[in-house]
Amino acid sequence: MINRSVAFCIFLFFAYFQNSFSQTGPGGVGNSTTNSLWLRANDLSLSNGAAVATWSDYSGNNNNASQSNVSYQSTFQTNQINSFPTVRFDGINDYFDDNHSYSARTVFYVYNILSANQQVTDLGQIWGNYAEGVHLALDARNIPGTWSFDADSSVSNTGRLALNGAAYGGFNGNPSTPNWTYDQFDLVTKEILLQP
Repeated sequence: MINRSVAFCIFLFFAYFQNSFSQTGPGGVGNSTTNSLWLRANDLSLSNGAAVATWSDYSGNNNNASQSNVSYQSTFQTNQINSFPTVRFDGINDYFDDNHSYSARTVFYVYNILSANQQVTDLGQIWGNYAEGVHLALDARNIPGTWSFDADSSVSNTGRLALNGAAYGGFNGNPSTPNWTYDQFDLVTKEILLQP
């Protein structure tokens, strides 16, 4: 029979062991080694409606996002999702630059594309760089509800996505399913297949 003091020591050992190998990324997924970038709106100390010039990377990799041009800065919005803040892009020309490396293989995004703001002649760029051939965009041009992965025609990168926790579809450049919709929050997970 194990006495109480020994049982307590065993508990502390397992608790310490578990915590020393815990994941520290978003939602407990990954850590600074596996997550290159983590931008959290609730880390910004701004007033409602304030322009966002710099957004610090919470992953520990110092890939801070910034936008020095006031015309392209997004705005901080308080009490948006479950009382948490968000960073709002105007759907026209707001974006951030970062100290990026597109060796990332998986990206996660929560977004809400407002039908009142989206320009139907442009891609709704979420992540990456079109010219560098690694990006994720919602396509509202010809067939609203589709996606763009392949970008520049000189690059043959493909990807596959999962919407709101569904299973991944197949790898391709411009998937038409599953469709995204305006005016609701969605979680999209994208895996990238980088071509040599």
